[in-house]
Amino acid sequence: MNSNRKLAHKTSEVNTSSKATGTDVGVGAGITTSTGVDSKPTLAKRLDRIREIAAEKNAIIDVEYKASTALVKSNKTTKYDIGKVIMQEVLPMWDDFNRGAPNPVIRSSLFSVQTTEARDFVKKQTIYSTSNHQISYTGEQLQQEDLSVWLCIIHMARNQSIENAIYFTTYQLIKDLGWKMHSDTYARVKLILSRLKVTGVTIAAGLTTDYEGSLIEDIARSESNGQTCWMVQLNPRITGIFLSDTTTLLEWEVRKKIGKKATVALWLHAYYASHKSPYPISVRKLYELCGSSNRLTGFRVNLNNALQKLVEVGFLEAYFIEKDIVTVVKSKRGTIKLVNG
Repeated sequence: MNSNRKLAHKTSEVNTSSKATGTDVGVGAGITTSTGVDSKPTLAKRLDRIREIAAEKNAIIDVEYKASTALVKSNKTTKYDIGKVIMQEVLPMWDDFNRGAPNPVIRSSLFSVQTTEARDFVKKQTIYSTSNHQISYTGEQLQQEDLSVWLCIIHMARNQSIENAIYFTTYQLIKDLGWKMHSDTYARVKLILSRLKVTGVTIAAGLTTDYEGSLIEDIARSESNGQTCWMVQLNPRITGIFLSDTTTLLEWEVRKKIGKKATVALWLHAYYASHKSPYPISVRKLYELCGSSNRLTGFRVNLNNALQKLVEVGFLEAYFIEKDIVTVVKSKRGTIKLVNG
C-alpha cells in the first residue's frame, strides 16, 4: 500500500508540474513534452524519466512476486499463477523469424477481419471461438492491425522477465511491422497502442481462468525532435495463455507478405497455422469465427481471394470449396510450429 501511494504521489507531482508549465502529457504516465526552448529536456532525460517511473512500478510488482514465489515453493499454486516463470521458460524459445500467438486468440473473432474506422465499444462481449476456451472482451473492437502490433510487443518481451518494461521507438515498431513510414502510420500506431491498453479480456478453459486483464497493462510516451519513444508494460499473468501446448509460432515474413489490407488472409493464415492438419470447415463457420461484417455472399468472394493469396505466399499448396465446405492443403513451410512442438 505504501508503494502504491508513493507512486501515485510522484505521478501526481509530474502532472501538476505539466499543467503549470503548459506541457503535453504523454499516455499512461507523467511524461511531458515541453514547448519552451530553454526548458526542453533532452531525449536521454525523457527516457531516464520513463525508466524511473517503470522502476517504481516494478518495485510494487516485486512485492507481489515474493508472495507468489512463496506459494510455488509450498506447492499451493499452479502453472497458471506465475507468469514470470512461464515467460522465462517459454517465450524466449522462438526466434526473430516467428511470432508467438495464443491459440485461443487466433482461433476466434477477438481480432476480427473488419476494416472500419468507426469501432463500437463493447462490454463483456462473448467472443466466438473454436478452441476449448471461453473469451469475454471489453473495449473498442479489435482488428488485424491491432493483432500485428500486439504480437510485436509480445515479441519484444520474450527475452526478459515479464515484469520489466519494454522500450522502443515508433520507427522501430513500424519497421518490424513492415508498414510504410508515413505520418499517418505514426498516428495509427499511437491510436493502436492506446486502444490495446484500454481493454479487458478474460480467457478461461472450463473452471480455470488462464488470463484476466488488459492486453497492455501500461504505456507511456515521450516525443522529441520528431521521434517518439515508448515504454510498455504487460501484466505478468498474461503468460498464462502462452503455454507450450497453446501457442503457435507465426512466420512473420509470411504475415508481412500478405499485407495489412488483406485482413481475411491474415486471419486465415493465423487460424490455419494453429492446426497441424486443418479439418474441413464450412464457409459460414469461418464467416462467424473471423468476425466479418460483410454479407455472407460478399464474404464468399473475399474468402476465395484470401485463400488464393495464401497459395501465392507459399503458405498453402491448394484449397477446395465444395458445397460450402472449405478444405486446405498446407505447404511444408506452413506446418504448425508450437513452442515445444
